[in-house]
Amino acid sequence: MTMFNLERWNYYLQDYDDVIVTKFLQYGWPINYSSDQIPCSKLINHPSACQNPALLHDHIAQDLKHKAIIGPFRNNPFSTDCVISPLQNVPKRDSSVPRMVHDLSFPAGQSVNDGITRDEYLTQPFKLRLPGVDRLVEFINRKGPGCLTFKKDLKRAYRQIPVDSMIIYLECASMASFIFILSCVSVYALQH
Repeated sequence: MTMFNLERWNYYLQDYDDVIVTKFLQYGWPINYSSDQIPCSKLINHPSACQNPALLHDHIAQDLKHKAIIGPFRNNPFSTDCVISPLQNVPKRDSSVPRMVHDLSFPAGQSVNDGITRDEYLTQPFKLRLPGVDRLVEFINRKGPGCLTFKKDLKRAYRQIPVDSMIIYLECASMASFIFILSCVSVYALQH
């Protein structure tokens, strides 16, 4: 289930190779986990989350409201092992409210992110390069004098993109002895 207007996405992407994006938005985005090993679960959250349980509870409540997570479950809801990665609160620029992060890189060497290849995506060579100041300057120079630019933080942008249901068992977290499934893309998963 997605809140995206997939008919419109299909229409605008029909002549592009990227039309597969609409299938990912409809059925869930593959996170490209390719290891044969099941990552190590960590039932205890990082200290930053444990020190402020009210804030963690608020983040969970917001994600439940926006259907970005599923739960709570007292036991593993899957027919296979689920992987529980810790949550943490990370300071956010220009805000007094920290961001909740699902740490898919913990523990080092046995994490979900350790099973995700960096140089390919869905068997295709891939190199992610996020735009930086150099590309912004190049863009402004190309557009010329009078060029207008703006920056917009799309709050909850990634948390609207569903995760592929075939690997959702890798996207679990815990709070107060309950299991939650993070059913939408986690920013930390993307920053691998």
